Amino acid sequence: MFITNSLAKWKLIGISRLHIGWVYSVQLRFFGHLARTAPEENHHHVIGATLRPPADWRRPVGHVRTTWLRTIDDDLQSLNFGVHVTWRKARDRDVWHQVVSTAMLHHGVCQ
Repeated sequence: MFITNSLAKWKLIGISRLHIGWVYSVQLRFFGHLARTAPEENHHHVIGATLRPPADWRRPVGHVRTTWLRTIDDDLQSLNFGVHVTWRKARDRDVWHQVVSTAMLHHGVCQ
């Protein structure tokens, strides 16, 4: 069985696969919640701006490269979804529920 570096790190500190799956599930469900909020909401604007950063924007030196959205993107790479497709799918609650369930199966965790 192939074990990713992130899974090995979690195992090293004693967190079970069930807990890892729960963390993935909560992150994905929260992303869906944000995607379904009204476009006037501030947090909706923040996620939208992150998906479409200004052309001249660069990450400041010393800041973390891994962001919450990049984590979501990495979690869904096994399903061949990019962040933009994910955002569109998350707008539909029923479709998003299926995506989260499928992602959990790909991570080897049953909900």
